[in-house]
Amino acid sequence: MTIVSPPAAIPIRSIKWTLKQPHQVNRSGWTGRRQVSTLPGGSWWSCSAELRPMIGMAAAQPWIGFFNGLKGQVNLFPVIAVEAAQHGGANPTVVLGAAGARTLTLSATPPALPQGAMMTVKLVDGTYQLVVLTAPIAGTTASFAPALRADATTGAGSVETILPFAHVALTEDSFTHSVDPGQKYTLAFQAEEAF
Repeated sequence: MTIVSPPAAIPIRSIKWTLKQPHQVNRSGWTGRRQVSTLPGGSWWSCSAELRPMIGMAAAQPWIGFFNGLKGQVNLFPVIAVEAAQHGGANPTVVLGAAGARTLTLSATPPALPQGAMMTVKLVDGTYQLVVLTAPIAGTTASFAPALRADATTGAGSVETILPFAHVALTEDSFTHSVDPGQKYTLAFQAEEAF
């Protein structure tokens, strides 16, 4: 499993992100009481995207080559999770973050990100995890969902807040593109977070 970099920023026309948070819910047939079981770190993101139409074979070929070079579900690629930079300046650094946690302690001057903003956290196992803020950053504390799958790394490069991303893999073993009259190429993909 290799992380393959796209030839340029992926020209996404539209994208739909879904956070899968599996739980088991049991309800008593006698009392109606509900019990929920959850597994911290058992969540993952999926996305369905359509690229902007490309006119001409020369414009489409690098992308056809890239997506077919992923070898179906084998290799990973980064997908940026926001439309534009969330803030100027530098990324903060993680001071403290543990597996199963839904909060991180960031460096002394984190950016003022609102509820709903996204971050990518580098984990000690070398993978990255996309999270969404469940509250505005307060002081040096970032609260988010889903819970971390592993401990967060600390120091430089430990969190991306400017252009957060997810490392994803295609959900199918094949990649299809279509060509309409006038050499109008249409490409789309479905992928899910891979770690």
